[in-house]
Amino acid sequence: MNEKILATTVSLVVALVYFTGFCYLYFYYLVFGITPIELDLSVQYVFVHAFPALWYFVMNYYIAILISFLILSFAVFLFRKRFFGFLEKSSTITICIIFIFSIIGSYNAALYSGRNNAKSSLRRLPPLVVTFKSGAGEANMPPGTFEDLRHIITTKNTVFALKFSGNGDDFWVIRIPSEGIAVSNEYMD
Repeated sequence: MNEKILATTVSLVVALVYFTGFCYLYFYYLVFGITPIELDLSVQYVFVHAFPALWYFVMNYYIAILISFLILSFAVFLFRKRFFGFLEKSSTITICIIFIFSIIGSYNAALYSGRNNAKSSLRRLPPLVVTFKSGAGEANMPPGTFEDLRHIITTKNTVFALKFSGNGDDFWVIRIPSEGIAVSNEYMD
């Protein structure tokens, strides 16, 4: 029985981390108007981006987490026979309750951290640096650094760039096919 509970718990934790990473990326790129369907998201990329969301949640709500843990621990200690007796008998119910609250918490953490990180990184995006791939043929724009275009992300087929409007508050997301150009987010000298 313990092996089944352990296997279930491990698979639920992995699923929760993936869910958190996907939600973080969804809300991060949603600020730019890019959907995850347009991106080639690898499993590793999604897993890595779960940790900024979890870190944001822990750092901003650590007092609430600590107080909730203390109150819950105190309640379990005082009322363990009367209210929490069924949890001892059925560990499946306990795992489901914990998983439901974990999904809600990770979704909210991904929502707030994804949006906040995207909005704070708008002005810090690197300029778009364009070079031509070998055999690309003629091009309409010369290679070089485009200071007015900011590099968001490059996928296999598309380069996503950001251009601010005249007043500096609004922006456009430009999708450039990446067949003939190679894009880097490093400055060219």
